[in-house]
Amino acid sequence: MTTGPAIDPAGLRVPANATVHRYVPHNELVPECSAVVGHGGHATAFRDSPTGCHCS
Repeated sequence: MTTGPAIDPAGLRVPANATVHRYVPHNELVPECSAVVGHGGHATAFRDSPTGCHCS
């Protein structure tokens, strides 16, 4: 999960099977993913679609 610049991930309680970052470059992460869950922003959909990853 990413929080953006407004929230410090260190202040969140996160389950052991999850990670939280302020920012993750789509181009590095998405090719390794089988699915992406986003908030409906067009940037995520446009960046992820060429990789064959399914966006929700």
